[in-house]
Amino acid sequence: MRRRPVSIGVLLAETWAQYRVRALPILAVMLLGLAVTLLVVLSEFTLFTGVLLLIRGDFTPQMTATTPLLEDPVFLGHLLFVLLLLALFLLWVQSATIAITMERECGILEALVLGGRRMWSLGWILLLTFGIVTTGALLLLLPGLVFFVWFLFAVFILYEEDCHGLEALLASRAYVRGHWWSTLFKFAVVFLISMLLGLVPVAGPVLAFLFKPFLLLFLVLLYRDLKEVHGGQAAAEGNYFLWGGLAFCGLLLLLLGSIGAVVTLGPQLPRYMEQMFQRGFCPVERQTGLHDPVPQSGEVPPAVTVHRYRQPPAISST
Repeated sequence: MRRRPVSIGVLLAETWAQYRVRALPILAVMLLGLAVTLLVVLSEFTLFTGVLLLIRGDFTPQMTATTPLLEDPVFLGHLLFVLLLLALFLLWVQSATIAITMERECGILEALVLGGRRMWSLGWILLLTFGIVTTGALLLLLPGLVFFVWFLFAVFILYEEDCHGLEALLASRAYVRGHWWSTLFKFAVVFLISMLLGLVPVAGPVLAFLFKPFLLLFLVLLYRDLKEVHGGQAAAEGNYFLWGGLAFCGLLLLLLGSIGAVVTLGPQLPRYMEQMFQRGFCPVERQTGLHDPVPQSGEVPPAVTVHRYRQPPAISST
């Protein structure tokens, strides 16, 4: 059993060696999730605009005005159902991505199968982590950061050690115990690189996407290094009622905040959607006034600007 973790330079070098060999299958799983997400978004947008065309019969900036579609509970229920399915699909893809990152010999199909088996446990761990970190962040910023670093490896422990829920979180805390500052520093360096790549003009999103497998591989190696420092599987020790209560408080605050947002912003959603469509459709016609409403009887029509062009000077012949 080693007493100290390896340096960040060693971890970066080993991560780069694995990235060159294993990046393509990890990116393939990630691209699957991205492609399906774009397909769903485009399909819903096409459906929405198609229904509006059927209602109004034209395609003008005013097509969303006074339309009851955005207030139709059937349409809104359909939209929420699609968003729920998309969230579950993305959870499955995230689970498959972690699976193929953890297993060196795991193929894409095997990762998708294993991801489907682990996705519910992964979702539960993510909810618990989010609830505890949220509670700590609301109390003071520092406890939220401490909790985040403690539970950083819980998702990897799920796949490698078959620990679930709070057991995985407390096992992660056991690995980080005594090496919190070192773990925070190593994670912050790699996360900062990812942020800087994302800020690169034009190519930033692509570079950040290509860097994500490197970040995942780095975290896996960091987790396994801490596991080796502790001499193998760590015991998940802690008060389950305490951590469960913190998670419950954080999730309850999230639920109350979501309900408050729906109650506050829900009635204004149709107006926001209408403004979005008016800004996005037919900007040239809107600026030139081709689709200005026809004035009713007794109303003064808007003034029309007549552009006068100066005649070119006559060329005098000498």
